[in-house]
Amino acid sequence: MRSALANISPGRLLILSIIGAILTGTILLMLPFSRTAAVPFLDLLFIATSATCVTGLKTIPLTTFTLFGKGVLLVLIQIGGLGLVTMSLFMVSFFVDFGFSTQLMVGRILELEGWRNIRRLIAFIVLFTLIVELLGAGILYSTLRHSHTTGMAIFYSLFHSVSSFCNAGFIIFADGARTLVSSPLIMLVTASLITIGGLGFFVWSELLGHLIWPKKTPRKLSLHTRLVLQVTVYVTLTAALLIWFLERKNGLASMSTSNSFFTALFNAISYRTAGFSTLSIPNLELATLIVVMLAAFIGSSPGSTGSGIKTTVFAIVSMTVISSAYGKPTVEVHGRRIPRDQIAKAIAIVGLSIAWVLLITFLLLITEKGLSLIDVLLESVSAFTTVGLSRNISANLTSLGKMLVVLSMIIGRVGSLTLILALKKTRDKTDIQFPEERVMIG
Repeated sequence: MRSALANISPGRLLILSIIGAILTGTILLMLPFSRTAAVPFLDLLFIATSATCVTGLKTIPLTTFTLFGKGVLLVLIQIGGLGLVTMSLFMVSFFVDFGFSTQLMVGRILELEGWRNIRRLIAFIVLFTLIVELLGAGILYSTLRHSHTTGMAIFYSLFHSVSSFCNAGFIIFADGARTLVSSPLIMLVTASLITIGGLGFFVWSELLGHLIWPKKTPRKLSLHTRLVLQVTVYVTLTAALLIWFLERKNGLASMSTSNSFFTALFNAISYRTAGFSTLSIPNLELATLIVVMLAAFIGSSPGSTGSGIKTTVFAIVSMTVISSAYGKPTVEVHGRRIPRDQIAKAIAIVGLSIAWVLLITFLLLITEKGLSLIDVLLESVSAFTTVGLSRNISANLTSLGKMLVVLSMIIGRVGSLTLILALKKTRDKTDIQFPEERVMIG
């Protein structure tokens, strides 16, 4: 088993794991006691993909599923958010003595170098996830128990907590997002869980290390953690201010100033990684939709439950542009120089991500007649960034259109990571370097 694992490409393992989970979930949702009505196979595949890729897009209402069916969706969300490979290695590590090659594979998957204790690392990820989700569910239960039976209040609390922490955007409340609007506490817990899940496990590992073992950890936070925290705050606050300004006479017009900004902040947090919305997406200003798509494209942080190009990639590319504009030969952030290979990877991730979104948008404009560009573009961005926002067109897509969205959700969930692994191939042994020649720019 050890040699077999070592020979499997990490990128291929991720894709096969996700496809396996999607197909298993689809088969379970096909069972008669999973649904209250007949549903076409493609729609079940779509919803299983959306849950596993923690997207939130759906072609059928979640009320179509029984309690068992919703339980299947809950498991798929948990698997997709926590990470299939992480969960698999956590379970197998208790029975298999991993060698150096497998440890190296985990280091490559998690974008780290030299992680020796696999069990301790993955145990932290799983334990941290369970503690946060259970705490979130407990707080939600304190509110939901007044309007639901004990059993349903527990299930709703757990489902919504997992959906929030995993940045999935699925809501199973009977009145949908109205439950969020009617309870500031639920909105606050949801926003907190989204943020915690979107920061990444390695950021929390470092932050908790400073809090619990201050003498055993470096005095300064790592560059990775500082970038993640700064970009998260900047992007979220900028998006919140823009949403508030653009929607203050539209979607937020009926609210007081304090409530409107709180609503704008909640939706800015959610639009960036999760997809919960207390505003009507079809009625948002076009300028607001541009803000939403840009925030979703940046997304969450590496090693988190969310997707997007990631906050650190956005930071590196932004600093590269600034450094180039000032004529600096290197990219420096907080007194540290960013390696050239990481700059190249960040640019590649952004370039390929934009190319993929444009390709899917182009194909959907061909397959989906009568839809506007903004409708299709939002659907394409939402699928790739797994943020799950839509102008209510998902259910009306053609079969080919639904398959394109399914493919985009899978690519968006593993695309950046798979790209990084592909770019980590060793150089050719000959290491040939061709002569340098400059070309005209501008």
